[in-house]
Amino acid sequence: MKNLTLLLTALVMSVTVMANTNIEPFPASKATVALVQSQDLLKLYFQSPDESKIKIKIYNEEGDMIASQSIAKTNGFILPFNFEKLDYGMYTFEITDANGTLVESVNYQPIIKEGVKASLYKVDKSGRVRLSVVLNNDDAAVVKIFDAYSNLLHQETASKAFSRVYDLSKLSDGAYFRISDNNKTVGFSIDN
Repeated sequence: MKNLTLLLTALVMSVTVMANTNIEPFPASKATVALVQSQDLLKLYFQSPDESKIKIKIYNEEGDMIASQSIAKTNGFILPFNFEKLDYGMYTFEITDANGTLVESVNYQPIIKEGVKASLYKVDKSGRVRLSVVLNNDDAAVVKIFDAYSNLLHQETASKAFSRVYDLSKLSDGAYFRISDNNKTVGFSIDN
């Protein structure tokens, strides 16, 4: 909620600056607007001090209107738009209420998931190692530990970042760690 409030405050300030410099071709609305992309879904956040009927028009890069929608009398909403079947590129949202029109553009691009990141190092000479795992998306990571002969010794699933010490002192031939999520797999070999 704090992030949304900060984002909306920043947008109010930018809209005020644009209105004061006479760049905007429409009467400035008192509303604040934010567009947030999550995969192929763009969410339009709208907040206004006054209740009024809202008209939304979406234009592609060529200036063609590709969608329009009216919303009954309201002073705020969150509205999702599915862009899955649309080409990547610039899209312009024109949001009109009783106080004027706001124009917001968004560059719709694929979101690249980085995948899991991990590091492994020896803690001491007794065979203990520390594995640190960072997840860069909502996927869970699967940690598998194998002996030198590819026998699975341990498996666990992590839904958040962690750092853990493993005792490998009984594995005289070493071990192999494989950490994977839906986007990436990383592996480490360690000798004792």
